[in-house]
Amino acid sequence: MENSNAQNKETRSTFDPKTIAIIAYLTVIGLVVAFVLNNDKRNEFASFHIKQSLGLCSN
Repeated sequence: MENSNAQNKETRSTFDPKTIAIIAYLTVIGLVVAFVLNNDKRNEFASFHIKQSLGLCSN
């Protein structure tokens, strides 16, 4: 039972890098959410789009 709970928890915390990239462009709040979601397992694709969104928000 503990093994299945750990597996479910791991599955829930994993997001597709494309999803994180899309979230990054949804206002400043989306940028923060995308940053937090990408913090555990850093994905190069998602990180690129988070940086792009940060650049767009700063201008």
